[in-house]
Amino acid sequence: MRTLQRPQRAIFDPAEDFPLLMADATQLRTFAVDTVLAIFQLVEYMTATMQRDGPTKAAQLSRVRETWATRSNSDDPVAVEAVFPEAVLCQVVGGGRVLKAQLLRLMEVSELPEVSVRVVPHSAAVYPSMSCPFTWLSFPHRQHNDVAYAQMFLRSEYVETQAEIELVAERFSALRALSLDEGASLELIAEAVTRV
Repeated sequence: MRTLQRPQRAIFDPAEDFPLLMADATQLRTFAVDTVLAIFQLVEYMTATMQRDGPTKAAQLSRVRETWATRSNSDDPVAVEAVFPEAVLCQVVGGGRVLKAQLLRLMEVSELPEVSVRVVPHSAAVYPSMSCPFTWLSFPHRQHNDVAYAQMFLRSEYVETQAEIELVAERFSALRALSLDEGASLELIAEAVTRV
């Protein structure tokens, strides 16, 4: 029995589109759950995180890293506010040498004037979005409404209605309120380096 061949339909993939949006954004507010944020990842660290996810995901993350690197070296760098839980500092991704290099890289980027890095300490216990990483993008002169991007195991998606963005803003504000300030976060990262 012959099966019917259906024409392939082009499917919009937010993960493929994300670097393009990031290239136009003026502000990127992001919350990671279990690894260092993709934009700050060293190649070795990213490779270790992607070992089981396949080449497509690795290529997508590489494009995100490259887009941020290009913007951060330009005359118009994107402002980044990054928040993540303290557990990220303890995940021995790629082994001790790779983790130590990654933490040192995190300290380095946190010194950039357009970057804010904050850590939610273990003492915060329960916090919003514990298992839901997201990135919230804003654009210049309202050329585009704010967009939030969420990447999950099976799919990625954008949300951009006013009501959804307000919820994202509330979550991000709550995470910032629970996190250490930039100086204390940097000290915590430095302590983690000495333990690796």
